[in-house]
Amino acid sequence: MKLVFVSPVPLFPATGGNRVRTLHLIRTCQARGHEVHFVFLPSRQMGEVDFEAHVALLGTEGFHPLRRGGPADLVYYARRTWHKLRRRVGHSRFLLSDVDETYFRGFTPQLARIDRAQGFDAVVVQYVTFTRAFDAFPASTPRILDTQDSFEDGLPAAEERRGLMRAHRILAIQDHEAGYFRQLLQPASHPVSVVSHIIDIVAPLDLSACAGAAFIGSDFQQNNASLAWFIDAVLPRVRQQAPDFRLFVSGTICRQVADAPGVVKQGVVPRFRDAFREAPLLVNCITQGTGVKIKLLEAFGHGVPAVSTELGVEGIARTDLDGVQVVPDGDAAAFAESVLRLYRDRLLRVERGRAAFAAARTWNERQVAALFDGLQPVSATVASAPVALASGKLSACPVS
Repeated sequence: MKLVFVSPVPLFPATGGNRVRTLHLIRTCQARGHEVHFVFLPSRQMGEVDFEAHVALLGTEGFHPLRRGGPADLVYYARRTWHKLRRRVGHSRFLLSDVDETYFRGFTPQLARIDRAQGFDAVVVQYVTFTRAFDAFPASTPRILDTQDSFEDGLPAAEERRGLMRAHRILAIQDHEAGYFRQLLQPASHPVSVVSHIIDIVAPLDLSACAGAAFIGSDFQQNNASLAWFIDAVLPRVRQQAPDFRLFVSGTICRQVADAPGVVKQGVVPRFRDAFREAPLLVNCITQGTGVKIKLLEAFGHGVPAVSTELGVEGIARTDLDGVQVVPDGDAAAFAESVLRLYRDRLLRVERGRAAFAAARTWNERQVAALFDGLQPVSATVASAPVALASGKLSACPVS
């Protein structure tokens, strides 16, 4: 198949969970022999973009960065301002009031030109708020929505449903989100499949030495709040008993982290494994948000054990959590105690690390099978009724 992914989030540098997820989906499709193109929809919140890395992965013919500007941009910002004023006057609790509010309509003719030149067999659009992009493709082209996020708290239900209904197929990152989409789509018969993050499995790390623990994250509200809770409520308890313990923070979240005793800000690291170089122990101290946590699954692929809140393992079966010490949400004392055990006990670290690595292999087998089970009907026949691929909440959707 010739597939095209359309996304407002770039693949490189892979500094956020949403970038990593899409990158691994594309690489998995390439490994199965599919020709994959990637269309990038720029926005003010797109962050750093490494254009050369995109070309290295997809070739000059396979990477399509679009452009913004001109009168269409003025119309876009006028609409955004109008919607924001409406929400303020109406005291709306939603981030957006229209599913198309953040979609720049000037993208549609650019997408249509690319499709006319390439003739894609299927199109995958990322985020329900960008499903207007489907308008650029013929009605006969199978339309797959990789939602990346449930907008249950960000959009009125009727608006989210309107976006979902534009797709021919939906993949979800976890059962809870899939159930929400199915409920939202009733009585329409839109198939919703569960395809979670595909882990980049590499050689397990050496766990013999450990100078502390690692936190990895991009700069958005849920990550910032979660890390702040650990630094304020957990880290002082740990360092009271282990003064040499350090927290190694990696990712764009370092921009928001204040200096604090025991906190080492590493910034954006080239590879996930570099975040664990001195501290092969992950703290998945999630206090907000839903969906599967990419940082936790990627730790599995490196054979790194973890301590997590209950919220942080949402969407992962208990049978896959032998490498994770799960503690109750908000229990700082229990979290600190679990971190100290793994920090001090090398044999326990190694045992949990082996369990995490084994879980990564079985996890990937299930996700890859689910992905191609979902794509196969699209390649064999053209769906006559809309369906959708739902991928669950991984990180905040960019808002232009």
